[in-house]
Amino acid sequence: MGLLVKSYFKGKNNSKESKKDFNFGNFRDDLLRGENNSLEAKNVFAGLRKLQKKFEDVYNSTGRVLCV
Repeated sequence: MGLLVKSYFKGKNNSKESKKDFNFGNFRDDLLRGENNSLEAKNVFAGLRKLQKKFEDVYNSTGRVLCV
C-alpha cells in the first residue's frame, strides 16, 4: 500500500514548484484537506482504487513483478 499511496502523491504533486517529500502530513494536507473534507477524501480514495487497478492490470499483463 505504501508504494501505491506514494505513487499517487507524486502523481498529484508533480509540478516543479511542488517538490514536497512524501509523508503522511504532506499527503493529508495536500490531498485530504479542502473546503469539503469528506468529498476530498472520497475523491482521493477513488483515485487510489483506480491506480491500484492500473497496477494490477500491468502486473497481470506482464506476469512479472515491476521494479520501481
